[in-house]
Amino acid sequence: MKTAFHRILCPLFADYFTFSTCYVFVLRTFVTFLTQTEEDKLNTILYRDRVLLRTLSSPIYQNENRADSIKFLVSVDDLFEFDTKSLNCMLCITLPNGQEGKVTFLDFEDTLYFDRYLVAHIPVTKTFTKLSGTLSINLIFSYEDSYKLFHYLPTNNITLSVLETSSTNSFIDPDETTNPFTEMAQKLDTLEKSKISCIDIDGHTVHFYSNSEKTERLGTVVLPEDVVWTTMEDTE
Repeated sequence: MKTAFHRILCPLFADYFTFSTCYVFVLRTFVTFLTQTEEDKLNTILYRDRVLLRTLSSPIYQNENRADSIKFLVSVDDLFEFDTKSLNCMLCITLPNGQEGKVTFLDFEDTLYFDRYLVAHIPVTKTFTKLSGTLSINLIFSYEDSYKLFHYLPTNNITLSVLETSSTNSFIDPDETTNPFTEMAQKLDTLEKSKISCIDIDGHTVHFYSNSEKTERLGTVVLPEDVVWTTMEDTE
């Protein structure tokens, strides 16, 4: 049987508890926003449960060049049948005109992200921001097993929007562009970390080689036929 004490104080404590819970939630959200690093605000693409999806987004502008990056997170739980130490991940980007495609490889960091995800970053360059509209992106995971068999796993496609702006080519000083020798050194460093030494694009077919002479082929991947594919390093 409830006493007058219960009838008066219990509703007050209930209201206080509700207020405290809401206050703590709002305060925690505000602190999280204030303590976000630039890393937390990057465009992020996640591969988990065999699905590729975009989890965080910030605007990408036409002609944008090396002012931002895209972070890729790949759950190792979804690649249990792959040898992640020798894993290669090809990034395929179809430009908004639907006729041009770019191919490059993700260079994963040595340390797992939260002990569960492979993580890689690529700069947002004019290679795929030269046209405004919708980009289509997918990944292809591949590796060669101990029996010299080539395995590959493609993902679904996702889209990124490139917002229209005026061209910057006419007023950017050429001296401000990245040193081509630095780019070449970075490219060679990336290839040294991968079992794939070089690739050869023949129409819609990408051949993977373990040596620069292209005599030891690891495998082949066929890309969509309605797109003309080139490597991402072919342009700026």
